[in-house]
Amino acid sequence: MTVDITAEKLPESRRGRMHRIAVVGSGSWGTALAVVAATAGNEVRLWGRDAGLMDEIATTRRNARNLPDIDIPPNVTATADIGAAIGDAEAVLVVTPSKTLREMCRAMAPHLGRDVPVALCCKGIERGTGLLLSQVRRPNCRIIRSARCPARPSPARARSAI
Repeated sequence: MTVDITAEKLPESRRGRMHRIAVVGSGSWGTALAVVAATAGNEVRLWGRDAGLMDEIATTRRNARNLPDIDIPPNVTATADIGAAIGDAEAVLVVTPSKTLREMCRAMAPHLGRDVPVALCCKGIERGTGLLLSQVRRPNCRIIRSARCPARPSPARARSAI
């Protein structure tokens, strides 16, 4: 199923207003979500821990490692600085592996605004504890705990989202 989310298809109230969305995680699913959000007319910051890959994405407008044949729109900014990625975001999509969620929540906490919604776009349980990811998030990031945080599983193929 293909969903058309181009800016022209947005409700009248959303047109002309660009939202600032941070996507935390630059794998195939994170990159796909960044492309989808940007195509919908949003300003997107894509965060990844590999500064070299983020520089490559900024220069080539491609994520050669994960989605080599997908063009990344110009309204996606790639960065390895978590503060720059989420500092003034209006919404955050967390798209990291489940094994790194606890660490990411702690890294994001000082940079998130109090009422910023954070969506978990990763799936699984935490190794060693057996906790659901929503349970991992709560005690490890005071701001994420108080925000509206739906959990969203990722598809097996990120390409199908674009």
